[in-house]
Amino acid sequence: MRTIKRYSRRLNRSKWSAISDIARSYASEKDKWFCELSHTGNTEKLSSDRIQRDILVKSRYQSLFGLQARQWKLALKDAVETLDKNWQALFASLSPLIYNNTNLSDAQRHYCYWILKSYAYLKMLLMRDYPIPDFKISPKDIKKAGSYLNRIIRKHRGRNPSVKGSRSFCLDQNMYTVFEENNTQYISIMTLSRGKRLIIPLLGRGVVSGNIRIILNRNKHMVEVHQTANIKAKRIPESNPVEAIDFGYTEAFTDIEGKTYGEGLGKILTAFSDKLDRTGKSRNKLHALKKKYRREGNNHKATHIRKFNLGFKKKDRIRYKAQASVSNKINNGFNTLIKNKKPSVLVTEDLRHVFTFNKPKNINRKLSAWTKGIIQDRAEFKALEGCSLHKQVNPAYGSQTCPLCGFVWNKSRNGDVFKCAFCGHGAGADRVAAINYLHRYSEPAITLYMPYRTVKEVFMERFLRRLECSDSVSLPSGLAPETTTYILREWESLKSRLAENGSERTVLGRTPDTGELRTPDCVGDVNRRQAGGLAAVTTAPVNRRAKQASIPEAKT
Repeated sequence: MRTIKRYSRRLNRSKWSAISDIARSYASEKDKWFCELSHTGNTEKLSSDRIQRDILVKSRYQSLFGLQARQWKLALKDAVETLDKNWQALFASLSPLIYNNTNLSDAQRHYCYWILKSYAYLKMLLMRDYPIPDFKISPKDIKKAGSYLNRIIRKHRGRNPSVKGSRSFCLDQNMYTVFEENNTQYISIMTLSRGKRLIIPLLGRGVVSGNIRIILNRNKHMVEVHQTANIKAKRIPESNPVEAIDFGYTEAFTDIEGKTYGEGLGKILTAFSDKLDRTGKSRNKLHALKKKYRREGNNHKATHIRKFNLGFKKKDRIRYKAQASVSNKINNGFNTLIKNKKPSVLVTEDLRHVFTFNKPKNINRKLSAWTKGIIQDRAEFKALEGCSLHKQVNPAYGSQTCPLCGFVWNKSRNGDVFKCAFCGHGAGADRVAAINYLHRYSEPAITLYMPYRTVKEVFMERFLRRLECSDSVSLPSGLAPETTTYILREWESLKSRLAENGSERTVLGRTPDTGELRTPDCVGDVNRRQAGGLAAVTTAPVNRRAKQASIPEAKT
């Protein structure tokens, strides 16, 4: 689905007042349903708005805010869909918590996922009445899993949604008509008064059909008409190559061949961040001055500062311009990638994980959440529009893992440059990350919600077991002392974990005849697609060191 926007001409006072009344009444009606349907006892009603609507029609319900029948029905549907999306987003965030909870058994995890598939079961759980599933599980496990799920739902659910502004409302096909007169296209919409329509002039010409949403732009006294349209395209053949990309800051993303797309993105983000910083400092001073005048009783000056210096029109305009520029860069990058390569599957890192603001303030401003949201949205939409499947993988240590030998260390990356501290492989950090994401697409051991520490343990265990010899590791000569110390420390940590779990060592990833380290299939695919680019530089030293680290007799 894609959203098509149409803009209106500037409206006069009477039309603006009429359309603002519709928006306020619609918002009040929607907020009323938010309050009612957010109650725990009404959770089951979110499965369908039709049931609730039919009950209200039979009881001859009338809106308390002056909406006509079609209008309050759409407000009810809008509220139900919004609440449903909120619950589904909550379920998606709870899934990794359930999966990573080691205190739960497989049956208890199954029970938690089973509850999240039905609003009827969810209602029973929230009312402290645990439903009985159709699969085998003990009552004790039901109570433990149900109590845990109830606890994390209440912890992560947050506040109930509410309508904080009256700036939009929905219309169905029968609530408006579109016509042309004197080379101008108009849309006539239903008002709060029965039999009366409000005529709005539109800019340009185009087809307007189906359910639409009217968005009010209070700064310009105009409206936007949003409608959705299906994307019709043929599926790209599965024989086409799989492509992986790594998102960046200076550019939008980088592919497995090292090509960059959306260059100049970092300049836009930096300029907007610096502008936001300067504006924020100036506004803070004005806020302090306004409070000072309030305390002194000079309300005239305080009101003047609030009205003419602390508004949001200019600030919102600057933010909208920056977001539009960022979207343009990202869109152009995806259009170029899909047009030139036509991948059957587009693999990206998962950007839904929680952003940790543990960096300096100026870096946090540049890596803000809205930028991540735009990239996530554009990746999903452009892949769908270009007929490619979009798959996400776990991003942990993507740019710190060597794609040739599998060695994981944060000191192998220095800024935008990656050079493996073990085998010496060097490349751009973004390209290395893209190659690793391509490999993880077909890697069953690395799941999407696996904790980053577990991801590192998996890769380091594979790397160390390729080097193990008897009860130690055989390291090649010429390694830096710091690297040797790090590898030996990781080896001791691996032995401790194996001893705690009671597992036996097994040599993984070693060719039985030669004992050499195997190059991942994804790197070989990159080498075939870009002959001489990666293998010509790095294959020889990797194989030489691998032979030095080989073991005469592999253990299985």
